[in-house]
Amino acid sequence: MLCYALSKELADNSGENYKKVEEYWEKIENTIGTENLDKFLMINKLSQKKDRDRAVKNLVDEYTELLKNSYSNKAINFTVDLLKSAGNYQKIRDLEFEDMALFKIFSSLSRLSDEWLPPILAFINRMDKDKNFNKKHFKEFVHIFEKCYMHGWFKKQVRSKREMVCYSALVAINTGQSLSDILNIIKNNADNEGFLLSLDDDIYEPSPNRINFIKAVLLRIDQEVQDDSVYKIYNGRITIEHILPQRNLNEYWRERFTDKEHGEWLHKLGNLTLISGTKNSEAQNSSFDKKKEIYAKNNKKVSFDITKDVCEYSEWNLVSLTSRHQVLVNIAKNIWMV
Repeated sequence: MLCYALSKELADNSGENYKKVEEYWEKIENTIGTENLDKFLMINKLSQKKDRDRAVKNLVDEYTELLKNSYSNKAINFTVDLLKSAGNYQKIRDLEFEDMALFKIFSSLSRLSDEWLPPILAFINRMDKDKNFNKKHFKEFVHIFEKCYMHGWFKKQVRSKREMVCYSALVAINTGQSLSDILNIIKNNADNEGFLLSLDDDIYEPSPNRINFIKAVLLRIDQEVQDDSVYKIYNGRITIEHILPQRNLNEYWRERFTDKEHGEWLHKLGNLTLISGTKNSEAQNSSFDKKKEIYAKNNKKVSFDITKDVCEYSEWNLVSLTSRHQVLVNIAKNIWMV
C-alpha cells in the first residue's frame, strides 16, 4: 500500500519507531480488511474536507500533505488517528448501533452509494475528540441529515446535486461549527415541497441506482412499522414487486384497470412491494389471488410486513391501490419530512 510505504518513510525521517507504526497499520488492515482499505482511505480523506471542492487529488499526495501539515511528520500520531477512524468506519458498515432508530437509518442508507458516509464518519471522528459532542448529538445529526439527504434521492437529483448536503455538513463539522449551526446548515438543504411532490410521482425506474433507492425506501418503511424492540436484518436476494403487473395483463387485471389507470399507477409507491428473489418470476403476471399465494409460499410466512399487509386485501383494484399508496405516503412523510 502506498500510504503504508509513506508512513514508513516518514517514520524513518522523523526517527520514530517504525515497528510501532507497522503495528498500528496492521491493526487498520485487520479492522477494515485489505480489500477495503483503498475505499476507506478515500472515504476518510473526504470526511476531512473543509470546503465544498469535490475533487480529491492523488491519495498519496493528499495524505502526504495531511501528514506534513497536520501531524508534523509524526507517523505514529497519524496512524493512531487513522486506526480510530477505521474503527468508526467499520462500525457504520457493520451496523453496530444499539439504538434501533440509528440501526434502521444506516440499514437503509447502506443500500445506496457511499456519498453519505464521509459526513457521518466526520461527525463520529469529531465526537471522539470534542467533548461538547456526544451520542445524543450524533443521533440528532443523523436524523436531520438522513431526511435532507434522502430528499435529493426522492427528487431524482444527479449525484453532484445530492452531494450538496453532504459537503455542507462536512464543512460545518470540520470547521468547528456548533451542533445547532451544523443542523441549521443541513436543514438549509431540505426541500419538503419537492419531497412531497415526489411521493405522488412515478418512483420506480429500472436503472440500478434507482432500484437500490426504491429497495432502501421500502425496507425503511418496512422497518418503521415494526416494534422498536425488534432488530430485523434482511438477507438474501430482495426484489421489487409490481402488484399490478407491468405487462401481459390477464383477464383479472383488465377487468379492474383501464389502460389509462394502469399507466398512471403502475410505478407509484402504492403498487410496489418487496419479495424474495425466488418468488419474483413466479408472481410477475399472475392474478392477485395467485400472487398472494406466492408471497406467502414459504410455510405461509411473508418476509416483509409491507407485503404481509398486501395479502390482507381481498382484491387489488384502483381503490385498494390508492388506499395503500396513501398509507405508504403517510409513513414516508413521518420518516423524511423535516
